[in-house]
Amino acid sequence: MSLSRAIFCRYRHKGFPSTSWPCLHPLNLFTIMFNINVTNNFVSDLTINGSTTVAAGGGTGSTGSVGGTQTIDVPNMGTILVLDLGHDQVPGFSLPESWGVLMRYRSVELYYRYEGGGNIDLVVDQFGSVDVVSVQGSALIISLSDMTYQGQ
Repeated sequence: MSLSRAIFCRYRHKGFPSTSWPCLHPLNLFTIMFNINVTNNFVSDLTINGSTTVAAGGGTGSTGSVGGTQTIDVPNMGTILVLDLGHDQVPGFSLPESWGVLMRYRSVELYYRYEGGGNIDLVVDQFGSVDVVSVQGSALIISLSDMTYQGQ
């Protein structure tokens, strides 16, 4: 665990609206993280977080134990965006676990919650479609608006 993650709020808690504020909340004395195992059956290499390459045609890779925002780039298809929600919930969807992740890809969302360390197995098939084949915790496919307009 890095010193900065131990000293500063990793997740927003009541009374600490910013992740830059020092946080003495007992949940921040350790770090809650998740891992994404990736299998690439696509025709092109994938990139995890802009630096780790997962070879085409059956290559495997992993984010390792991470928190925060993660990306998995599928060439010519788009980016799988992984948002660490911490304790925050997606309004209108209820899962019992304490920690949350929202995965977004091509206007489809997977809402995932877990206890302790989370684990996701993700497969990109030969057509660029994404299959989440296993999770440690609970998950739902949900639908969120990509954009709304609140004007007059």
